[in-house]
Amino acid sequence: MDQKQLGEIRSKVEGMYDAGNFPPHYHPKVNDTPIDDDWTIVCKENDYQVVMRERGRDRVFTKADNLDECLYEIFKYISEVMALEYAEAHPSETELRWEIRSRVLQETLTKIDPEWGIRFKRSTEIYFGEHPLEKDRQERDKRDKAENSDQKQVKQSQPVQNKASNSLLDIYSPIDDICGECIEHAQTILDSDIFLAGLGKFSAQTSIPQSINVITDFERADYLMNSQEMWDDPTQAESGDQFFSGVLQEASVNTISDEYSRDEVKKRRAFLSGNYDALHDYVSVKIEEAYEKNDVRNQLAQHFSNANAEGIERHLDNNYHGVIGTCVSNWIKAAYFGGKDAYPLSAYFIDSLALGGVPTGWIGPPPESGGKAKDCLQLIHFGPKE
Repeated sequence: MDQKQLGEIRSKVEGMYDAGNFPPHYHPKVNDTPIDDDWTIVCKENDYQVVMRERGRDRVFTKADNLDECLYEIFKYISEVMALEYAEAHPSETELRWEIRSRVLQETLTKIDPEWGIRFKRSTEIYFGEHPLEKDRQERDKRDKAENSDQKQVKQSQPVQNKASNSLLDIYSPIDDICGECIEHAQTILDSDIFLAGLGKFSAQTSIPQSINVITDFERADYLMNSQEMWDDPTQAESGDQFFSGVLQEASVNTISDEYSRDEVKKRRAFLSGNYDALHDYVSVKIEEAYEKNDVRNQLAQHFSNANAEGIERHLDNNYHGVIGTCVSNWIKAAYFGGKDAYPLSAYFIDSLALGGVPTGWIGPPPESGGKAKDCLQLIHFGPKE
């Protein structure tokens, strides 16, 4: 594809950004090859991909032989991220968070292309007509709205939590025995007294196996979980302890075994679709309960006198909530497609939470180069080694 054609596509994409009023940091680049450490819409003749290049490896988000199809998928994804941020920042007493997100997402897509708005609306209608848990969802939504009208002080950011906070099985319905066992395993970990105990006042009584890589430097852990600089600076990349989002991505359910037919995959995905908000809210509540039970905030402040309260709060909210939520979410997805045998890396991440710490680093070769979680995963944990 020549530069003139690329220029025309760039102009088209910029017009879409303007129509959707997207902030600059949500603008992928347009090029004929991926750009390091950035989202790129890679355009070639009859071959269009959205690629994130990380650590020299290309991660394909979506691909199509039609430019409009590729653009729809990436703009739908960006619009959904923005819609979720809007829903969290603008709670309502008349709409649940997923309803706000869906509405704002459709409005944004319609601004870009009215046909996209119609397409998204139709896909939503199809989903809610087929979802195996939709009857339960409708009843739950009715109860949530009634309770919220009586309890105006309850945060609308937790709409499902009013009813569905008792267990993961209130959110997900197992499709087979392996799925049920996996969900119960995650529940056991979240309910355990050990969950996050290695960060708080009981850390001295919460030992960890000698073989586990441990970090106790709060500021270093914060750096590992947030900085991209280490991948731009060769000296940092050789520092020994590293964290990168790609490890968690490797643990996600991106490839599904051929043993599942297309219809079976669709059915199993239907059990997962639309429950992210409920899972996010539920796991967040379990994390906050563990923080309080283990007095994690005060303990971290004592460990690191130079870490201010705002920095600790940001670290706990942004870093630990995100990583723990991803561990649980990946494991729930794995539960519907074979569990531990099919996704051993996802299994190791969820099991690492049962040690009382939080995954913050990775020592050694990344998974795609043969690194094994049992040898490479690093936890922040203040307890003694066994």
